[in-house]
Amino acid sequence: MRFPILNWAVKSVYSVFDVQQAFASMNFDLIEQIALSRKKMWDLGIQKVTMYGSKVNTNVTGLINNANVTINSTAITKSISSMTDAEFQTLVSGLLGAFYANTNSTAMCNRFYIPSADYLGLGKSASATFPTITRLEYLENVFKGLVAGYGVNDFRILPLAYLDKAQMNANTSYNVNRYILANKNPDTMYASIPVDFTVTQFGTADNFNFYNTAYGQYAGCVVLRPQELLYLDY
Repeated sequence: MRFPILNWAVKSVYSVFDVQQAFASMNFDLIEQIALSRKKMWDLGIQKVTMYGSKVNTNVTGLINNANVTINSTAITKSISSMTDAEFQTLVSGLLGAFYANTNSTAMCNRFYIPSADYLGLGKSASATFPTITRLEYLENVFKGLVAGYGVNDFRILPLAYLDKAQMNANTSYNVNRYILANKNPDTMYASIPVDFTVTQFGTADNFNFYNTAYGQYAGCVVLRPQELLYLDY
């Protein structure tokens, strides 16, 4: 399986004047702040590419917008936190079955990624029948019990702001809220970083201006088994 690898490099420069001005404040390490801000640039960039892929090279796709993953538009038609008790029970009884069928009955999921806005609303009571536990607790209890029969013991429900409709609309061609059932496993998918964040030594050509370069390589989220993911959109 072939996939493109992209290069990243960012140069930092400071002068003797910059150091003197920072030193005058007695509480600001200019060189450290340059290094920290550039590392944050790398971290946030890798995070976004892992989710959405690259805008520089559209062949580098992310966890959220892989063209080979099946999209189910019927299982979830509104936010889980706003469902009626009957709608919620229908969702609970059918969701894992939809994933299992998508894998041709060969694998079970261990992750359920939910848009953050909906996840934060799952603190409400599960139903009138189960008023003492939240919808999140109810979902986790039922799903953990079911997937355990398939040997899955690390099931988790997690929020992702990248799945919210506003973010999807701004960063992809999809104007939807997206939920993802996935088998989180290196054989199924992984974020490829062939060369992690690396920094060269500072150098100077005139003993006044100093510079160095940070570099790395990345390839987004490589999905090896697209049938072991399922997008659920509304």
